[in-house]
Amino acid sequence: MGRLERDPAGRSDAAVHHLSRAIDVAPGARSYFSLLHLLCTRSLAHRCAGRLAEASADCAEVLRLASGTQFRELHVAAEAMGRLLTVWSGTEEVEPAVVPYTPDLPASGWPGRLALSANAETLLALGDAAGCVAVAATAGLPELEPWAQVGWYELLTRATLAEGDPDAAAEWAQRAYQVAERLGRPGRSALLTRVRMPLDAAQAHIVSARALVADGDPDRAVATLRLAEEIFDRCGAGLFTRQVNTERRRLLAGRSGGARRARRQGGSPTLTRRETQVAALVSEGLTNRQVAARLFVTQKTVEMHLSHVYAKMGVTNRAALVRHFHLGGLASAQSS
Repeated sequence: MGRLERDPAGRSDAAVHHLSRAIDVAPGARSYFSLLHLLCTRSLAHRCAGRLAEASADCAEVLRLASGTQFRELHVAAEAMGRLLTVWSGTEEVEPAVVPYTPDLPASGWPGRLALSANAETLLALGDAAGCVAVAATAGLPELEPWAQVGWYELLTRATLAEGDPDAAAEWAQRAYQVAERLGRPGRSALLTRVRMPLDAAQAHIVSARALVADGDPDRAVATLRLAEEIFDRCGAGLFTRQVNTERRRLLAGRSGGARRARRQGGSPTLTRRETQVAALVSEGLTNRQVAARLFVTQKTVEMHLSHVYAKMGVTNRAALVRHFHLGGLASAQSS
């Protein structure tokens, strides 16, 4: 269990293979304790790999086998994980009130840690970011092993972003990065790139898309959200698929609504900050290569922004862009 948690990236498939072999040779009542551990661990491996249906099936088997036994810790851990997977899959309605802030288990053992983190993730998925942060406060983060700290810090980054506190989110993200750098693990080294951890990667795409919106680049944000939506759909994470689809459509509607308003007013749709910079430099007579060098981006990126500028301004060449840029008052807006 610990080895998988230390570096799940790239290990999930191998872990499932070895765990399945171990489960096949551990039937019978005398092996229940080992079997339940193996099933719980395989559920976590499936979850890391984005196979939510398989993870749910293992949790259900743990609950069935552990029911009526003395293995309460494993039962509680599987119950918490199963509830999280149910929420993620979007197959049943779950109220935040049914999610305990503490699972009444020692947080020092892995079943307690698993239950606690599953409860925190569940609350965040249900929209209770404050509850997620409250659960994290009971986890004793400074005393946890570094690999566990990274996961909690990443979760707290998303939770504080959801609370509308970007400063706190930046602090948690920095802590996660610093600990992950010391670990040297590819699966824990960043919030925006995860190796073969699709659910984590999709969540990172959402954060990236929102950053792109804030930076004035809705086109790339829409594409990034579309990628996250496809990943969630493949994993069977229906809740997130619907949420991202709604966010993407709202962003698209906002863009088309802005374009319609601009056309009614006889002007052009609003350029993003980066598009305005590109248009201004082009209007000064710079080539695409020179613009790329000035903005520290690739020439292909400049070409992409320039095509968006052409479409928004309703022009087809650089000369028309220059006239429109100056006559439309965008040049003075840029200089101010």
